[in-house]
Parts: sequence; structure tokens; C-alpha cells
Amino acid sequence: MRILHLDSGHEMRGGQWQVLRLMEGLRRANPAAQFVGSFRWSVTPGVGGITLSLTNTTSFRSLTYDKGPQWPRVPVFTPYGTFTSPMGNTHQTYNVTATCH
Repeated sequence: MRILHLDSGHEMRGGQWQVLRLMEGLRRANPAAQFVGSFRWSVTPGVGGITLSLTNTTSFRSLTYDKGPQWPRVPVFTPYGTFTSPMGNTHQTYNVTATCH
């Protein structure tokens, strides 16, 4: 089972809570679940179907509802190893292909 929930809102309301509860309930079935808040989208026609592409940038700025700063993630070298800087931008892309008859 695959469920894609798209939400362009900036707050947790009824639909968002329903999706969260659905993901919690389906956890026993070990599904691949990903929640995407604000996003950009495009639909591209293909041979026999369409491709829906979602892109999302999560950052400290999105956490503060576009009031705070944002910055890229960069490598941080320490005596204990290499890590990425905290709270930096994370870019995500999801592509969903649907067959159309």
C-alpha cells in the first residue's frame, strides 16, 4: 500500500493530524512513510503515464515560518570524525510515476 498525502499548509490542523495518526497506525506493517510539508511540484507527461515531482527544502527558516535565517549544511571536521553542520538546509525530491490508461 502506498499513500501520498500532499499538504501546502503551514500549520498542524485536522488533516495533518489524521495523516500522522495513520502513519503511527501503519507502523506495524513496516511501510515507508515520509511526511512532506511545504513543497514545489510539477507534473510531466510520459509514455503511458505521468510523473509527479515534489521538491522540498527543509531549513531553520522553514521551522520559524520564514522568519529566521537559513544556511547550507557543510562538513564539520572534529577530532571525533566528520559531521554535517546542524540545522542546515536539507533538499528532498520525490518522484511518483502513475500509469494512465
